[in-house]
Amino acid sequence: MIALSFVYLVFMSHLSYILLEQREDFYKDKNFWLILLGLVITIYLTIVIFQGF
Repeated sequence: MIALSFVYLVFMSHLSYILLEQREDFYKDKNFWLILLGLVITIYLTIVIFQGF
């Protein structure tokens, strides 16, 4: 659970950095989409894992 919290913290902090640094053109940044995709996959995997318990 601590590892999941750390992963979420890292994803969210980097996403917020990209959003605050590039206010208007954040969607043009390749890193934004990669991090957003990683966050969505991590959330999906967490849901799938915890539904198994």
